Amino acid sequence: MIDNNTENFTELRKQLDRELNVGLGLSKAEGNLRFLAEQLDSKESKIGITEGDAILDALHAIQVARKAWQDMSHAKLIADRKKT
Repeated sequence: MIDNNTENFTELRKQLDRELNVGLGLSKAEGNLRFLAEQLDSKESKIGITEGDAILDALHAIQVARKAWQDMSHAKLIADRKKT
């Protein structure tokens, strides 16, 4: 019985670590892209139009992905609460 509980706890911990790593990775990427996007407005910026478009497209894609991740995490949390 103890082995089963330990195994369940270990698996739960791995799953939570993966979910947190995804969230942290998305947040870090979004922060870096926001920084680059802010640099586009700077007079000293050497970022061209093509690079600027790529930065803004990537920022938008990360924001969409982060929102989807949040929605999935929230739905999972609600489903897990209903199980208990």
